[in-house]
Amino acid sequence: MSLGVGYLAKKVMLKLQQQNELGITNEDIQDVTIAGLCHDLGHGPYSHLFDRDFISKTEAGLEWKKENGKEWTHEVMSAKIFDYMIQINSIDIPHNRRERIKSLIFGDHSFGDKKFLMDIVANKRNEIDFDKIDYLHRDQKRCGDENISLLPFDIDGMPLKVINDHICYDISTKPGLINIFECRFNLFKYVYLRAEICAASQMLIDMLFEMNATLKISEYINDTPKYLTLTDKIFDLVLNTNDPTLEKARSIYQRYLSGNWYKVVFETVFEDREEMRDRIASCEDTELEISQRIMELSEGLIGSDDFKVVQRSKDQLLQWDRKPLNRVLFYDDRSTESHKVFVANDLGVSKPSSFQERIAVINFHRPQSKNALGKTLIGQLKEVIDNLRYANNDDARVVILRSMVSGVFCGGADLKERLLMTEDEVAQFVNTLRSTFNDLASIPIPTISAIDGAALGGGLEVALATDIRIAGKDAKFGLPETKLGIIPGAGGTQRVPRLIGVSKAKELIFTGKILNAQDAENIGMAISIFIMSNSKLFTTGLVNQVVQNVSAFEKSLEIAQEIKKRGPIALKLAKTAIDDGLRMDM
Repeated sequence: MSLGVGYLAKKVMLKLQQQNELGITNEDIQDVTIAGLCHDLGHGPYSHLFDRDFISKTEAGLEWKKENGKEWTHEVMSAKIFDYMIQINSIDIPHNRRERIKSLIFGDHSFGDKKFLMDIVANKRNEIDFDKIDYLHRDQKRCGDENISLLPFDIDGMPLKVINDHICYDISTKPGLINIFECRFNLFKYVYLRAEICAASQMLIDMLFEMNATLKISEYINDTPKYLTLTDKIFDLVLNTNDPTLEKARSIYQRYLSGNWYKVVFETVFEDREEMRDRIASCEDTELEISQRIMELSEGLIGSDDFKVVQRSKDQLLQWDRKPLNRVLFYDDRSTESHKVFVANDLGVSKPSSFQERIAVINFHRPQSKNALGKTLIGQLKEVIDNLRYANNDDARVVILRSMVSGVFCGGADLKERLLMTEDEVAQFVNTLRSTFNDLASIPIPTISAIDGAALGGGLEVALATDIRIAGKDAKFGLPETKLGIIPGAGGTQRVPRLIGVSKAKELIFTGKILNAQDAENIGMAISIFIMSNSKLFTTGLVNQVVQNVSAFEKSLEIAQEIKKRGPIALKLAKTAIDDGLRMDM
């Protein structure tokens, strides 16, 4: 039974019961608790390995899928075991209530009212459920991996409530919820998909298939009493028999117990989908033929007796394009409209969607205000920058800033928000803005701004804090603060003169002129400067290059792909040497 899930599910139900208008009854609490306790009853030996890597590929699993139109999962068996326990113990539970509990196990919103209850044990809406919280707590404590921080999740102190039949979270909880998804990601990256774990898992899968040929254990999914005999001890059966048909399974298990695991679990990183398709184009889509083809590519360095292929790629792990937090609904108790919900997606961090490892992308997404820099967005940006400043080389080697809002990169400071600030708050905000951009400039890995649209005021200043700026043909640039009676306060007055020269910088800032992409590229050219008493032509501009036929992001991604191939230590030292060198004499 899932004692942890049942315990956590009951705690959150007791918390939600305090929201009187929901009408949560003691029966509701009991049903959700029972669903939590029973949710994982249907797991076979070695948990998901049994249903995902074994049952789904057996004749019994494929037949079940054909009849039901979906994959067999452990929740299917959990529901059957729940019914079986009621039957053999003659427990008197009305049919409608039994069906409701099974719907809670599945997270099935089609059953009954109070749809939010279906999100507590198995959340299909946004993946924040207490089955997940339970196993994340368990696994991070057991593995003791330094890359995985402990998951802080205090239900008693967590502000949440139900709005429009959805469980919603106060905006203050966003960092904690981000940590849930980061924790899950890191467990997969550093633990679940480690080569040693994959090797051991592949041996267990091979044993299951060898045993199934004789014992037909896959057919137990249609016989609940027999299924209940399947535990992690199932492999001991092969040690206690001399059945010659189980000899291969016995041999694999003895090797498994001795720690002599498969020497190679193939893990590959493809630069892009085209390369992946090209490299296996001569194969049919079967594991055997793919492994034979990959062995050929390995030039015979891998011994076939020990070789096993596991089709898991780090690139697939590092795709964050799903952005699960964008499916979480938030509210703001500090607002006069605290009953309204919204998606807190002003800014997100993702990986490009096409198999690009080690390229982090910061996405500005605040369409209602043209990506204006408000307190929330800057707070999120600062948190992301801090994470990148102290990240390992394996986490990211290049950072790209881009906008998800058409026609604008960043419109500068949120002046509507600033009107509501006191003078002290304005000063504090500008200082935070400046320090955040300085921190961005000091990230020890290359940074690129992909500017497809307008970069004005603070929007240009954030781009200036990156190492490389790529402009789309429709991009616009300017520091128009003097038109509002203020000056650029987040680095513009320092960084612009260093790029285009003092005189041109003064002209740009004094007039508040808006430049098109081509003007921004050319503005610094033919400025005479003196270095070591020698006159030299200084050719630079606000942007490195303007692209015509592709987006600035596509070009930035192309540059990032080239950069990430270089030595990470060399990149860090080169950036430091260049930045520090600008402040020194020759």
